[in-house]
Amino acid sequence: MPPASVIDREPVQWEAMTSVVIVGSGFTGFECARHLARILGKHGADVDVTIVSPVDYMLYTPLLPDVAGGVVDARFVTIPLANALRGVRAVRGRVDTVDLEGHTLSFTDPEDRVRSLSWDRLVLTPGSVTRLFDIPGLAEHARGLKSTAEALYLRDHVLEQFELATIDDDPARAAARRTIVVVGASYSGTELVAQLRALADAAASQMGFD
Repeated sequence: MPPASVIDREPVQWEAMTSVVIVGSGFTGFECARHLARILGKHGADVDVTIVSPVDYMLYTPLLPDVAGGVVDARFVTIPLANALRGVRAVRGRVDTVDLEGHTLSFTDPEDRVRSLSWDRLVLTPGSVTRLFDIPGLAEHARGLKSTAEALYLRDHVLEQFELATIDDDPARAAARRTIVVVGASYSGTELVAQLRALADAAASQMGFD
């Protein structure tokens, strides 16, 4: 097979399309929309680019552990779609179904109304969810770290448990309140351990416990 550099590539026929719909506003969806808008604008193509997402921002997920640790404000880890994606229509909604043959999709808007959207080209970048593995009790007791809401909850929950530990009459329960277990050793997991360690040290100093 010849190398990719010498394979004849058929040029993109922008005139054959009228719409591109991107599902998801994470890293991939955001960058896809930004580059498409730039390319289409450069070529003067009459193509509508729409990004559909439950939120109106791109979340910089690598900084979520810093939000959980209290060193970064949650406002500074998001990029509003309206200001960053010029030439792209942003639609708030959670996509429920995709009809590949009919070139349509349905989504639920923030007011729980079901709407539909047609497309000539579709890009699916819905993002990821927290993996629970097969660890007993994880689904019932663990908290994820995939959104600013979860990061803020984690920070507040940890501090609350430390405060309760200082007044708990049961030594075993007090020790449990001061124990944090992080499942997963990827970038997010290891960074979260470091940030929560720093948060715990600061809280221990202020609350007067080891």
